[in-house]
Amino acid sequence: MGIVLVRSSVRGVHRVYVVRDMECEVELMYVPGKSDPTAVLVRYVLCGTDNETAGMSNMIFTEADDDEYNQLTHRRVSMCGRVEIGVYRVLYGYRIRAGFVGCPACELDWCAGDDWLEVQVLYSICLGILAQRPNAEECFDHIPRSSAVKPYFRDARFVSRLRELLPVVEPIKLDRDENPAKTA
Repeated sequence: MGIVLVRSSVRGVHRVYVVRDMECEVELMYVPGKSDPTAVLVRYVLCGTDNETAGMSNMIFTEADDDEYNQLTHRRVSMCGRVEIGVYRVLYGYRIRAGFVGCPACELDWCAGDDWLEVQVLYSICLGILAQRPNAEECFDHIPRSSAVKPYFRDARFVSRLRELLPVVEPIKLDRDENPAKTA
């Protein structure tokens, strides 16, 4: 029969049901003005609903709210909601962390030091590498988990490996919005 989109709206929350061969495969919800139904549908198409289509395309990241519980700021999440990246404040600087959303442990934990420019560079490298990866469980394979020497730029082997994975990087400008209440 093919794919049919069925829309409904209850109390300001709109739902789109994706129906294939008379079976509802997924329910996509969005709130007008707060989420974009096109983005939700694109997320469904990119992520797929079965093992054949899931993980076939490279990850696309969008900005997300800070995760105060895990103390991740400048957070970005893959459109499928599987992978996240963010900046984690430590006593003497910052770390770039990436992992699976909802998982208490991170897959990548890179020390950027206390220089905000280095934070932006390392964040951009991490985002660039992950954006080249498929949206799959193995997305962190063959990426160094951390540097042996801290901060990262003092570890020649780590830097060399990052250059192999991403030869050119355009640093993303991150606002340095220090909030003492969040770091205390």
